[in-house]
Amino acid sequence: MTGRLKAWFALYALLLAGLVSLKSAETPQKRDWNKLFEEADKAFVDGDFKRGTQQLNDLIASHAGDFELAAQALHRACLSEYLELIDNDWPSSNYPGNLIRQAGGDHGKMWGRISEFLEEAFLEVGKFARRDGIYVVPPPMALESLWRRRGDFPLTPLDNLSDEPAERIMTLRRLGFISDNDPAVIDASILLVFIRKHQKRFLEAYSLADELVVTNNRQIDWLLSQARLHAETQSPRAGELARKLMGRLEAPGAKLNPATVKAALRAKRMNLPAMEEPVNKPVPDGEGWIGQMVPDPENRSWGRVAAGLIENIEAEIDLWIQDTFNPEQRRMFMVRSDGTGSAMTWSVLDEQLKSLGAEKLQKLRQLQEKRCSIDPRASNPDKAGQKDRLSLYRRFPWAQTAHRGLLRYARQELESGRGQSAYSGFSDLLEHANDPGLLKRARVGLWLATAQLGRTGELSRLIAETGEDRISPWMDGEAQAGEIQKRILDGSPPPAVKVPATSIPDLQVQVLKMPARQLWPQMSYRSSPGLEFVDLQKVGPNLLASTRNLLAWYEGNKGGEPAWTNLSGGQRSRSVGRPGRFRPIIKDGRIHTRWGYDADPTMLVALDAGTRNIIWSLDACGPREARRKTPLGNPVLSGDQIYVAAGWEGHHANGTGGFHLRLSSVDAASGTPVWHADLNLQWQDNFSHSNVFGDSLTVHEGKIYCSPGTGYIGRFDARDGRMEWLYNYASVRADLLQADTLGNAPMIMGDIVVCLPRDTNTMVGLDRRTGNVLWNSSSLLPRQIIGASDGNVLIRGRLALGAVEADSGRILWRGPLHKKMLGRATLQGSSIYSADKETLYRHDAASGIEQERRPLPKTRNTIRNVSIQGRNLYLITDETVPDKTNPFASKTTGDAVWEITGTRPQLYHPKAGEPNQGILLIQQDEMMHCMEATPNGRVLWQRFLFPSPSDVYFLQEKAILVFHKGQYDLHLKALDLQNGDVGWELDLPRLRGGHGATYSRMGKYLFGRDNSDRFHLVDLNLGRVVLQNRIDRRNGFAKAGLANGKIQVFITAYNRHLFWLNWDTVTGDIEGSNQILKGVNGEPDKAFRNEVNVDVKFGDHACYFISNHGNAYGQHMAYRGDYKDRSIRLIQRNAGKLHLAPPFLMLQEEQTEQNRKNNTRTWKIQREDNPAYAHTLELANEWTGKPVVANGRVVEIIPLKKKKNPFTLRIHDLTTRKTIVPQTDEEAEKMGAVLAGPDQILVYAYQRNKRQTEPYFRVTPYDLNSGKAGPTMGIDYWNGTNRHPDEIRVIGNLLFARNHDSLRAWHLKI
Repeated sequence: MTGRLKAWFALYALLLAGLVSLKSAETPQKRDWNKLFEEADKAFVDGDFKRGTQQLNDLIASHAGDFELAAQALHRACLSEYLELIDNDWPSSNYPGNLIRQAGGDHGKMWGRISEFLEEAFLEVGKFARRDGIYVVPPPMALESLWRRRGDFPLTPLDNLSDEPAERIMTLRRLGFISDNDPAVIDASILLVFIRKHQKRFLEAYSLADELVVTNNRQIDWLLSQARLHAETQSPRAGELARKLMGRLEAPGAKLNPATVKAALRAKRMNLPAMEEPVNKPVPDGEGWIGQMVPDPENRSWGRVAAGLIENIEAEIDLWIQDTFNPEQRRMFMVRSDGTGSAMTWSVLDEQLKSLGAEKLQKLRQLQEKRCSIDPRASNPDKAGQKDRLSLYRRFPWAQTAHRGLLRYARQELESGRGQSAYSGFSDLLEHANDPGLLKRARVGLWLATAQLGRTGELSRLIAETGEDRISPWMDGEAQAGEIQKRILDGSPPPAVKVPATSIPDLQVQVLKMPARQLWPQMSYRSSPGLEFVDLQKVGPNLLASTRNLLAWYEGNKGGEPAWTNLSGGQRSRSVGRPGRFRPIIKDGRIHTRWGYDADPTMLVALDAGTRNIIWSLDACGPREARRKTPLGNPVLSGDQIYVAAGWEGHHANGTGGFHLRLSSVDAASGTPVWHADLNLQWQDNFSHSNVFGDSLTVHEGKIYCSPGTGYIGRFDARDGRMEWLYNYASVRADLLQADTLGNAPMIMGDIVVCLPRDTNTMVGLDRRTGNVLWNSSSLLPRQIIGASDGNVLIRGRLALGAVEADSGRILWRGPLHKKMLGRATLQGSSIYSADKETLYRHDAASGIEQERRPLPKTRNTIRNVSIQGRNLYLITDETVPDKTNPFASKTTGDAVWEITGTRPQLYHPKAGEPNQGILLIQQDEMMHCMEATPNGRVLWQRFLFPSPSDVYFLQEKAILVFHKGQYDLHLKALDLQNGDVGWELDLPRLRGGHGATYSRMGKYLFGRDNSDRFHLVDLNLGRVVLQNRIDRRNGFAKAGLANGKIQVFITAYNRHLFWLNWDTVTGDIEGSNQILKGVNGEPDKAFRNEVNVDVKFGDHACYFISNHGNAYGQHMAYRGDYKDRSIRLIQRNAGKLHLAPPFLMLQEEQTEQNRKNNTRTWKIQREDNPAYAHTLELANEWTGKPVVANGRVVEIIPLKKKKNPFTLRIHDLTTRKTIVPQTDEEAEKMGAVLAGPDQILVYAYQRNKRQTEPYFRVTPYDLNSGKAGPTMGIDYWNGTNRHPDEIRVIGNLLFARNHDSLRAWHLKI
């Protein structure tokens, strides 16, 4: 297939030339296009899709201006993409050849058939079903290639399906050269629906489906497919479309239409959601807040207050206000009539009263003033506390006495540096007071609070609204508003300078190295080391990097290594969460952070940025007696106050059970709690604590907006954390999210608050006054709210950038993004910056137009994070800060020379005979360490790496890391053993598993057979596939090895036929692919049918395999296959296992009754190079699972038998046929042996659980030549662990013991 860019240029050239030719010439005479297409069609039928596509492109280019020909050629190219997908999915079927035969050799009919399959894949009307219009498993191959409903049968990745021809057809349609109902447009649209759905570009898929419905006159089958698409992708329109569809299906006379009847049956089987009217109906436009709530039938005043008729019920309203403080929930809270949330009754009632006007409220003011004046809290206003002043106002919000107390409250909050509380108090006065003097003082107080919060732009707006010449109270006198503004600004810090957009070439690049430490705790939802979530903050010329477990300080222009690092005390802690934005507050030389810098993740601490000393610490996550505490999001600084959110669970026994949301306000200077507020929330079924990292709070104009990723969004009063309203939504488990949202604080856009919680893919716009849902949007699969531009919200979706209108949620523009985006997108000035692994992009924030792109600088390691900070471009790679000392020495317990702690640490070392024997690779959580295999354990290099490789191959100076990628794929990465740099990376689709897929290393090669019977040979030095071939599809299971200069492959096909293939790596030829192996039961002409290959080993001159006949319980037979002539010879009946230790071949015989009594198996031993050799050994059953053979010696450990016989070590010399018994141990709980060199083993024995006996762990070396033992050495393995070892290894003079939690090394001095 041609490259996308080349093809588009060709199309534009075609269009331009066509426009000229149409003006200068008449339409040419109709041509015989079938002849022109014949050669391309033949290429497609032969399976040469590249050649066929090229011929069609050449045909279009040679007939510029002939749009009818172009449409037909592109239609064929579009359908050929689908045909190629089918052919690749089912390579053994020869699908193109069969299709042309079914069409009687008519290419037109062949393409028509493909078009029918494409339409059926979208409509699913049962056209190709065997009966009743229902498809059974497996469905027709052509349909399954697009449906992919058989999860156990992996097909060609849909990413290989090109959208180029289809997009070119859609371009011709947009330019008016072909009509909407042209078959080419319909087929292209359907194919694009499947492609965009797979890419999760749902908005484009929806648009295409909508157009198909209109083009096909809203016919019922197309409507049903449209509704199904939205249901399958959980679109917000799914319910609405399903209801409209049911309206059509159940309309009068619908049952008279056969197509409608069939559609109704299919709709029932599809189980479309929300067929009935939604219970939560949207609130009608124009309703006040009280009209959005469920009425209280017991409250006689409700209806009149809601209607604004409060005359003569002032006393009832006053009692209603008083009743809102009743702890009974139905009185304290109101529930929204649309079912989307709740609100404090006080807030709803107060909002309704404020809307009525001064005249209607006059009598209520008088009544409240009368009752307020006799309230004890009003008796001594000068000595009243802040809490009493606030509560007095809330009880009497329309009383002048309460207003005077609220003015004192707001002034004191302002003097204490609590600007948000002051702002809230002055705002309440402006909304409730009617005394002119109080209103003037409150207005000036609001100006001061606005300035204290650093909102100088807002201050200018407020002054302008008032009028700069207006006289207002100031200090002990009066002054003009303009003069007051000047005096306020004279004492305020200058406003922050907005950073303009910077051209990419002007950015200064710096590569940052992170310390080689665990950045995040162990988590349930992880897919990387977490480097992409490292947050960076500029602090003057310096930089602060932060994660859950780490703070790192980088000094400006001093290279990419940190000046200091601070590690969390809870390095080994575990979290059910997933990585997200971890962003401390830094101001005036202090870092305010949480998550465990005092070894407790519930603590909020203040650090001195210079000394890193803890200035203060505070538990801000819940009461001391809480059963569980969880921080929720980053702390936020406003003025001199820190605001923070957390969740805690109590004990049902004392009435504190359930989930509580705690908000706290803390004085930043002293760490003194100002207030905390707890709200008991109901659990949601899908709620989890997986969303604890990220931004969750926004404090604005005296209100706290909280979106903690727990199924709720709320607004709270910044004075004491009192809830005003809550919006609830369906929380989605992290593993079910279609896009991993990054954690976004609510964004205030005028009267709207825009939220994107971590536990949903739906962004929502709420009325920030009432919490009413104004819109929601999920089409972009939003992951991050980037910022705002011209009143619009800028979004980074899973695969697109976009802008959403804040007022309506309407998508204004969108542009594609690459899949593997790094870090967070950044808004700077008028530009949006984003990056993938190779390229940095800059888009215009107003239009989404790409302004420029530049390749990222070449680095020695994989780039994991990209961050724009002013004029700096920071890159974070896998590379760590060099640390040549062993950082684990201090963690050892007892005599171990060093220890690595982690979850299931892994040790990798070259096999015997391979170079670099003095090097170790150790995987510790998300870190790979390369170390010297010495007691000192000098660190050579370290890299961030996640997940752990499934295997590591050592080849010359490289380590080849093998990763399992998804269910079916492999990923290889080559690291330089000297410095850890990445040499190459390679993806190998469909080699990991499923339907016969297998891979194995053979010297410098990796052989792979994928699940569609393609053979691949990878040169591990070069990092590329150097040879490929394909056989007819066999499925089944395969085992392979390199021998006799060829790849030897044994395949048990799905029909239990056995094949032995030889793949010549020089010529690429495969021998034996169509020949069932013969020689079963020793009969040369009898084929291996109904056989299962159990095991196979590859020797120097022959291969040896065991096959059983019929089923798993059939007779096992051992055979020898000679490479020279491929002859098969039966060598043993009733064989159980085989073990090849050249030149010895060991065959396990059928177990006898005596074997069962002795718990042993008998092994018959032969030599490859000496047919006369024969020997028999009776070995313990346990030896079969872990065979140890070294230089012709079998090492056997006979286990303890019913506490009668001791553990016994036996060494069998196969050459001399002699057996020695060098050691027994009557006390051991476990005994084993490992190789310690070519002629030496190390026997270990330990005991821990025997009463009245001290635990021990002893090791003894044995010389295999003489059978003599060396001195026994005890190691303190049980010091610091109670876990039994999972693995014991000897490398050089080091003994390694690995268990679930650690890997420790001891120096063997024996």
